[in-house]
Amino acid sequence: MLGVWRSHAEYQLFLINNLLHFYIDNKINVQFYCKALTKLYILDLDILKALLNPRFSTTGKPLNQQPEIFRSFILMSELHYNSITKWIEFLKANPILCFAIGVNPSNVPGVGSHYDFINPVTLALHNSFSSTL
Repeated sequence: MLGVWRSHAEYQLFLINNLLHFYIDNKINVQFYCKALTKLYILDLDILKALLNPRFSTTGKPLNQQPEIFRSFILMSELHYNSITKWIEFLKANPILCFAIGVNPSNVPGVGSHYDFINPVTLALHNSFSSTL
């Protein structure tokens, strides 16, 4: 069951509010990730909720941070990481990237959460693309 799904507008506000002090203190570090930050800022994941919702159980504990995990995979690819475990270690050590995916550094989705996300998303995307062919 999908839990809380932060809207794209809420994510954008979160990102701006949290990156502002980093930009003031260390402009170069934020600029280093400018391409990735821009990509995530404009990537509206709101449509994914409707695609993913049928792929998750309607009972049990709600799954939270699903758009954040999706952003994490996008950022992981953008920064050329191919190990989820190493990616999570890197992510936890870099607050700017935590904010980029939409979480606080103390609330990074774990390795298991990333793996749990893969199967339902793969099925949803496969079925979506298959129906358009």
